Amino acid sequence: MKKIFMQVVSMLMIVSCHAQSNPPSHKDSLAYINATKEFYRQYILQKKSISTKQVIKLSVEDEPVMVNKEDVSGKTKTKIDSILKLPHLSLITKWTKTLLPDVSTIISRGSISNIFQDNTKGWNYFYKQYGYGYYSFSAPVFFNNYSSCLVYITHHCGWLCGDGGLYLYGKKKDKWQLVTTYYHWIS
Repeated sequence: MKKIFMQVVSMLMIVSCHAQSNPPSHKDSLAYINATKEFYRQYILQKKSISTKQVIKLSVEDEPVMVNKEDVSGKTKTKIDSILKLPHLSLITKWTKTLLPDVSTIISRGSISNIFQDNTKGWNYFYKQYGYGYYSFSAPVFFNNYSSCLVYITHHCGWLCGDGGLYLYGKKKDKWQLVTTYYHWIS
């Protein structure tokens, strides 16, 4: 199920990257980067206040995430299609420390893969090295003049521990708030 949804999210991000007819201006790029920093800073700070013992760890997506719209319900597919037709930017192809808030630690996808490919390591090793779990974030798709954001977020915390989904956030009084969950999985 998780694999299917990753394909859905992957297709969304590829479509969003190619939805623009003109390359973004420097001003548009800067606005996108600043909006991304602000969104994730608020998201991460909110998570830290919920669970102060857990240090927020972020994995780095080495490739843009895509969405296969065939894997979602008709109503959701129609809504996602309508969002992707709106003018927006999706410029991030790889997370870097300069893009993410100082309240996080970045763990490369390769480091995570190496830990779990080694049968002697796994989650016990991960917990000792990095703490309890990590988050993965897609590049956000902003629209409606940066007042709405479509994003895929996952939390990984053990062999059968984690959750994630495709979420629509809206900005109200300078705060990002969850508006709709299009898809949510839990393990």
